[in-house]
This record gives sequence, structure tokens and C-alpha cells, in this order.
Amino acid sequence: MEKLHYLHAGLLTVVLTMAGCGCNDGSGNEGQDTGTDGEDYCFDFDSDEHGLGCEAGPDCDDHDPLTWSDCADCAMTHDQGCACEEGDAFMCYDGHPSTLGVGQCVGGLRSCLDGQLGSCDGQVLPTPLEDCDDGEDNNCNGESDEEWLCGECTEPCQTDGPVEPSDDDPGSTGLVPNPDGPGVILGQSDEQEGFAWIANAEEGTVSKLDIATGAEIGRYAVGLSGTSADSPSRTAVDDYQNAYVANRAFDLQGSVTKIASTGRYCIDRNANGAIDTSSGPTALPLGEDECVLWTSQVGGTNAIPRSLVVDFGTVDYLGGHPWVGTFNEQRLTQLDPADGTILSEVDIDVYPYGTAIDSEGWIWVSGRSSFAIQRAHYMSHEVEPAIDIPEEICHGTNPYGITIDREDRVWVGVWSEGGACRYDPATGDWFFVDTGGRARGVAVDEDNNIWASNDDQTTLYRFSAVDGSDLESWTVPGATPIGVGVDRYARIWTINHGSNDAARFDASSETFDSFPVGVGPYTYSDFLGFQRWLMIPRGVWVSQFERCDDSDHDRWLEIVWDTETPGDSHITIVGRSATTPGGILSAPEVVIAEIGPIDADVGGKDLESVFAGDGVALERFLEITVYMEPGMLHVVSPVFRSLQVFSYCTSLV
Repeated sequence: MEKLHYLHAGLLTVVLTMAGCGCNDGSGNEGQDTGTDGEDYCFDFDSDEHGLGCEAGPDCDDHDPLTWSDCADCAMTHDQGCACEEGDAFMCYDGHPSTLGVGQCVGGLRSCLDGQLGSCDGQVLPTPLEDCDDGEDNNCNGESDEEWLCGECTEPCQTDGPVEPSDDDPGSTGLVPNPDGPGVILGQSDEQEGFAWIANAEEGTVSKLDIATGAEIGRYAVGLSGTSADSPSRTAVDDYQNAYVANRAFDLQGSVTKIASTGRYCIDRNANGAIDTSSGPTALPLGEDECVLWTSQVGGTNAIPRSLVVDFGTVDYLGGHPWVGTFNEQRLTQLDPADGTILSEVDIDVYPYGTAIDSEGWIWVSGRSSFAIQRAHYMSHEVEPAIDIPEEICHGTNPYGITIDREDRVWVGVWSEGGACRYDPATGDWFFVDTGGRARGVAVDEDNNIWASNDDQTTLYRFSAVDGSDLESWTVPGATPIGVGVDRYARIWTINHGSNDAARFDASSETFDSFPVGVGPYTYSDFLGFQRWLMIPRGVWVSQFERCDDSDHDRWLEIVWDTETPGDSHITIVGRSATTPGGILSAPEVVIAEIGPIDADVGGKDLESVFAGDGVALERFLEITVYMEPGMLHVVSPVFRSLQVFSYCTSLV
């Protein structure tokens, strides 16, 4: 058996291959052309030789190498791959339970073969679309030969036709073209919009820089006064490239401000038909920029909101929630992305100076003045005990910047003798890299190198996160580099507090470019959004649709899609609806389909039924967001080929 590791479109892919491995496991992949010189693939994520298409048979739990046929729920589910005795046979159905017994869909029988339950024989599953003019309900949705699925969508049906997603569609992020046909897969594209969000502490603004050109394409007054009294600092980026900034406001009331990435998410508050926003290095007066979405007070007077991170989202909001750490209150606060209201609070034992999230959803806190790090889980809100930083190993105990490497190990910049220290939660071990000067900001790149900035020596360092080898350094143009970050072009940015600029370093040519920002830039966080993406390489695609609204009978009909979710990769389709485009931002998210775990790769849903099931009204404007994730092991990418939305317009009757 050969294990192949290769890098494709920015995504590390691990595939196990076995000569003659057939995919006859009920997955529909039998005889599938892999496009690799006729070899078939065995998808074995836990390396126990069992899995999708593997010669040893299927795996009822492909994340546990000790379990493949004796899963805990086998007695209840009788799933394929479960252990059985000869003669055993169980009723089965691999489609969504709501389609069983509807239209042509019927269950089958799963029989025991060589001690393991096999495929579901005799079942009839929904077809992706209707087999038109046969009078049958082929897709098992309770209707036969629906006009918007059969032939042309003729009046009163309306559709813009199938939409093939592109990596450079407005709002798309983390995607590249599908090399095997139409659509997109996971990766980082040069054509995508990307921004550096840099807080200017001494003037109360945030600068938005285009990472491709370095040009400042917006500056925004933030906080409660829009002045240096707000002292904005850490910034963080969500799935839509929107930014959050923590406003420290020493001795005053602190806050968090949200800024929209593009006009799609801005709000025409004065209803003049245009978005009034900054387009360069001049900020509009506080409250007048329509791309500054909200400012929310956090903590009490002198709480000092400092650390900031965006989680991976929940079923209520998949785009991610901001978490801000109030330094003096020793608390993490989760905010609602729609309006900034407080959703939850978690007390911790350290003073939060910086935060970063790992691939398992743990938020790690750099506890400056606490001489420790600590973690809390964004889903369960579980808080584990603080972990003291050992001075004898780390040559100091006061952490500043924080990042997570590709192995989920925690790195902090250590103030004092100089260097960066690594904590491995799997082993409890600490490891120190002496850079020759203190490391203040730290960041990780896709090749698992650590980058660190040194403010007093004006230096940028790079070394391997594996063992600290290959240490190199460069002199940064400007003065007092504090924060450091990596962009999607694999270039390194430093935030230069003393020279009011940002420096961008191209490692391939070992050259720097500098770009002016506001007064007193001071950012230690994931201001480019890359560190969060590296932990869970999620791709996002967004599009808005509009139907006619001339009658109470006008309505949305069906949404259909064409995707592929190999292995445990998955795609989630989410909808939001409002009476105006600006109302979309605050509208609740409705999960339309979860492709891979539940829904078929090619299929459709009735939009009214889905929204009604969540108690949400469908209005004239509909926004569809497609989230693409590689699954737990990040080994294979899903494919998103096309999507089509249908509506009914009474005036066309």
C-alpha cells in the first residue's frame, strides 16, 4: 500500500492507493474514473486499511484506526461496515429520511457478507432532477414533473439559469477554479479580494489595505468617539472578509466595531441609493460611513478590550462570531455578528492580550502579565486550567503575540531575553527558539514556518515550526515593527508603530515594500485572516437573487445544485432573505442543505418549505452562501459546480 502526499491548489491532500482497489461499497463510485492512469483509490483516513473503496472493506468509523466494524451505534443503525453474523439482514435506506416512501423512493435490504454488513440492495434513491414527462415523482419531493425542473422554465416560472461559481466572484474567498471542469474547489486564489486591516491607535481609525497593491482603499473612524481615546488595536477577519476591531479605550468605555469588506455588506442608512464610505486614506466622520456596521460596548469602564479572534461559526451563523478578551476583567465575550449584542461570556484566569483559534475550535489566550497561556472552546465554552510559561525553558515568562502552527501547537512571542516559545498540548512539552532578539508578534505560514517581529532591533525572523531550524532574519524598513501576519500570496506583513506604515516582505525575492497608514498603528492579531483560514481551510461563495414582488402569490420555488463531496468533505448551503438588499445582513441564516453528511451531491430543495421549517419568512431578496470544508482531516476538497434558483411571478401568467 502506498500513501501519497501532494499539494494541490493550496490544499494538502492525503490519499491511500491500492492496486485493484474497487469502489463497490454502495457509494455510487464503482468503476469511477479517478483520472490517475487507471488506478483506483482507497479513501482510508485513519490508516487501518478499511474505508471507502478499500480491499479490506468499508469503515464504520474512519477516524479511529482501532474501529472499523464494531462501532458503538452499530446495534441501532446497522450501517454498512458494521459487524454481523451470517444470515443477518436489515432494512435500510441511504437517502434522506424525508424522501423514504415518497414518489419512487423505497428502502432496500442490507445483508451480511464475510462478517460485515454490505451495501443497501434494492433501494431506490431520489434522482437529482425529474425524469420529465414520465408522470413519476423521481426526486421524491411530493411532486411529479415540476415545470421549473422539466424542460425550460417558462412563464410564470423565472430563473437566471444555472450559475457556475468562480473564484473571483464578489464575496468569494478561499477558492480556486476546479481543474477538472466547471466550478471551484478549496484553495487560495490570487484573484480574490483580500485586505490588511490595520488599527491606528493614536487617531481612532482602521486602515484597509489591498494586499495585492498595498494601496489604502479605506479608512474608518471606529469606537465610541472616533478619536485616539478609543485606542483601537487588535483586528480579526470573518469568512466574508469583514473586519472587527477591539477598541481598548484606557480608563474609558471599551468597544468592538465591525467594518464591511465590500459594498455588498454595507447598509444605505440614509436611503440615498448609494453607499457613502471612505475610498482612501481619509475617514468620514464617526457614524457617517455606511460600511462601518456597528459598534458595541464591551465590559465596564477600563475593561480594556484587547484580544480578538473569530470562531468557525455555528448552525445559527456559519460565518463566524467575534470573541473579544477584556484584559482587566479576565473575560472572553462572544458577540452577535449581526448587531454586536453579547451572546455569551466566559471567565478565564489570565489577562487576555492576544488570542488564536486552533483546528479543533480551542481559543488560546496569550496572558500577558499572567505569565501563562489558557484555552477555552468556542462551542462548549469549556475552560481548561491556565498553563504557566516555564522561564527556565522559554527564557522569560511574559507572552505577547500568539499563533497556532500546522500541528496545533501554540507559539507565543516572549518578552525579555528574546525568542519564541512553543507549547504542544498533545504532550505538554515546551520548546524555545532563540532568535537573538525579543519576538513580539508571531505568525505561521502555509509551509509551517514561524515569522516573528522584533521591535527594538527592527528585525523580521523566520524559522521552522518543526524544530526551530533554518533561522533567518531581515532588517525591516520603518520603525518599531510590532505585529506580524501572513497573506494569501505567502508574503509577510509587519505593522510598524514608530513609522506609521506597514512593511510587506516577499521571501522569494527578499524585498520589502512599505505602505503608509494612520497614526500609531498597533495590531498584534490575525489582521489578514490567514491564520484562521489555515486552521480550517473553508471556502465561501456568495450570491444574491431577486424575484418579482407584484403579488402576494409571488414566491420562491426550488434551489438545485451540482456538487461533489469526496471522503468526509462537505458543503453547506445557507440562505438569508429580506425585503431590501440592505436587510440581508441582519436576516437570520437558514441552512438549506448539508451536502455530504445528509443531502445528495446533486439535488434540490423547495425553498419555501425549508424556510418555513425554521419559522423564517421568504422575501423578495434572497442571498445564498455556499460554505465548502474539507472535513475533519483536511485531506480532500469538495467541488461546487453549479447552483440554480427558481421563482414564481404572477404577473407573467
